[in-house]
Amino acid sequence: ETKNSLGRVLITWRSGMGDSGRIVSQRIIWKPSSEVSQVKFLKSSLKVRLFPPQNGKVIIGQECQLTCSIQNQSNLPVDICLKIEDPDKNMDKVNLNADDYSYALQEEKLLIYGPKTRLLGRLQPSEKLNHTITIIPSRSGFYDLANIYIVDLQTGAHCRATGNLRDEKPLRIFIE
Repeated sequence: ETKNSLGRVLITWRSGMGDSGRIVSQRIIWKPSSEVSQVKFLKSSLKVRLFPPQNGKVIIGQECQLTCSIQNQSNLPVDICLKIEDPDKNMDKVNLNADDYSYALQEEKLLIYGPKTRLLGRLQPSEKLNHTITIIPSRSGFYDLANIYIVDLQTGAHCRATGNLRDEKPLRIFIE
């Protein structure tokens, strides 16, 4: 058995008449592709952090500015976009359609104003970019901003913006 062996696939069944069947595949070998390597590259080389408003206050019905800070820590340029999604939605495709300009309502607590997908451009090695996100809270309480992602446009890999880089938890805000 080799180092990259994933094993074999075994399928068994029994028909309604009681007959049984079995299919066994050949050994499946995992071959790292350049896409898999690039996905790992995105997660390890981009530092993405979401910061609360400067005054620290988030008040119902008032616009509030959050800052998403993205830093390319690699020696290669990366083309990126910011994507806001409901956690339940499929995140496989990035739609850069200009008509995709809307409000994103999440749990009826928070409106995130602007397009759901925002092209941010190319980040050169060691370059840092700050992007402003406008929110309008509609109910009081705590809210975790867990649905803001940076997407590598070449590989489609997603990297979630966090409030704390050590434990990778989303930014938690309190709405007054």
